[in-house]
Amino acid sequence: MHNMVRPTGQRTSGLLFHPTSLPGRYGIGDLGASAYQFVDFLVASGQQSWQVLPLGPPDDVYSPYQGASSMAGNTLLRAWRGTPSCSAWTPW
Repeated sequence: MHNMVRPTGQRTSGLLFHPTSLPGRYGIGDLGASAYQFVDFLVASGQQSWQVLPLGPPDDVYSPYQGASSMAGNTLLRAWRGTPSCSAWTPW
């Protein structure tokens, strides 16, 4: 990994984009194939960061900011198909 601290005066660019805004098979995006394609797009366009909103489970009105846990992940973001073969991506 490269150091994220930049010298004073040097600027970087990136996007604020939540994974649920990606295209998905079930109506919302997830951290599957479309997320990998999006990261490839970021790299190809010279972006240096991808900032996301909270990834925890949403509350009763689907706000990610009032979730019941700050340590849990949103199960809707699990990719059941289309992810690289890796033990870290297998459904649990």
